[in-house]
Amino acid sequence: MKRLGMSADPASDFDHPDIPDSHPALKRHVLYRLSAEDWHARKKAAG
Repeated sequence: MKRLGMSADPASDFDHPDIPDSHPALKRHVLYRLSAEDWHARKKAAG
């Protein structure tokens, strides 16, 4: 995700409600974000 220009947002990480507690390694999900400004800049540079 970092190679795509996204950055982690630890404050928004969450436990997936459909993954049972018996699978702790899969339960936690990390949220990455890309700002609209960065997306537009990358789109313009690419094309």
